[in-house]
Amino acid sequence: MKILIFLFTFLGIAQVLDAQTSKGTFLLGGNASFQRAKEQSILSINPNVGYFVADRFAVGLNAGINSLSDLTFISLGPNLRGYFLTSEKGSIFATAGFNYVRVNIYNNSDSSTGYNLGIGYAVFLNKAIALEISSNYSKLGSSADNIVIGNSETGIFSINVGFQIHFNKNN
Repeated sequence: MKILIFLFTFLGIAQVLDAQTSKGTFLLGGNASFQRAKEQSILSINPNVGYFVADRFAVGLNAGINSLSDLTFISLGPNLRGYFLTSEKGSIFATAGFNYVRVNIYNNSDSSTGYNLGIGYAVFLNKAIALEISSNYSKLGSSADNIVIGNSETGIFSINVGFQIHFNKNN
């Protein structure tokens, strides 16, 4: 809770400048989330990298490490990210990705594929750093889902907070 209070206080005093969503810009960042499904809670750390192939449209690579007791997910896969209604203060963004997932539980492991979809808002703290708040839906393949939550029809909904650093060699 103290971290959220700090982040919102920091937002209130940050000077907002230009967004860096132009072609040729690199992204480096990630998010953390708290997920709850079928009375299980998972804390996740999800780094990502990307490159703007066109103005406001980036392609990249996501990774994920999720752990709870004897359960560990490790994921890796490509993603697409688009920014909409961009202003000097921020931008709405949407993301979609495909993941290869390795699940380890009680010394048993399985691998599967999955996908994730998300939408959020990036607040530009300055011309290189954005604070992002998003909601996401992730679906694992049926074998990995059965290990984790016992039901292949269940996905995981999460609210994420993260940062992105925008590197542009022209600025």
